[in-house]
Parts: sequence; structure tokens; C-alpha cells
Amino acid sequence: MAKAYFNTDGNIVQIATDSDAANLNINKTDYTEKTISDSDFSAVRQGTKKISLSGDTVNLVDESYSFPDQTALSNYIKKVVVPTLDAFLGSNEGHSMYDGISTYKQITEQRDLSTITYPLNSTWEKYCEDNSITYYHPLQIP
Repeated sequence: MAKAYFNTDGNIVQIATDSDAANLNINKTDYTEKTISDSDFSAVRQGTKKISLSGDTVNLVDESYSFPDQTALSNYIKKVVVPTLDAFLGSNEGHSMYDGISTYKQITEQRDLSTITYPLNSTWEKYCEDNSITYYHPLQIP
């Protein structure tokens, strides 16, 4: 099982496995915590499902995403992934997830995006999953 944390508007704030939930850098009393299945966690983590909360009901909707070319994927990595990783790495050196996130950042920055066939008809995270690359979705970063 896993956890999903939502703000008062029902928008997702964080996702975590049960074991990583204790390591989140959020005040959990400010958010609604919901238990989700491992398969739902995996789908949100890969970006194939969008998650939200309506009342007390967790909603999952299919998502499809495509990067038409290397520039689009590079922009996503540079403008979304790396800044999220940097924000965490800059102030959490003793955190239990630090080494894994640091390694993911190195892999992401060193990846030769020209070797990917475009359009990439998936999320970056789904690409990583499909190619056995250890990754973290931005919603997993504490």
C-alpha cells in the first residue's frame, strides 16, 4: 500500500510508499492522507494516471503524454525534474532518500537524450520504468 496527500482543493501534493511516508518533509496535519493501492501508486508515479480527491473519494484518470522531440523532453527535465531534485538535495543531506535522489539526478543529467526515439509517447518517468532506470516522480520528492 501507499499514501497520497491532498490539499484542501483536492489536488495532489505528495505520494509515497508506506515506508517512505514517514520521511516526507510536509506537515501531514495540513493535508488529507489517503491510502492507495500499490498499482495506483505505480500508475501515478509513472504519470499514466492523474490523481485527485473529491470529497472522500480518490479519483484516478488516465493520462497520456508525449514529447514530440528531444528539445521538449530536455526542457521537461531541465525545468521540472532537476529543479525539484535540486531543491531537495540543497537542504536534506542527512535524509534517508538523499543518496537515491542524488544518483537519479546524476543519471538524468548524464542521459543521452538523442538515443531516444521521438516522439516519445510516454512520460519521462514511464520511459525510465520501461528501461529499468531508477527514478523518482516529482510528487515523491520530500
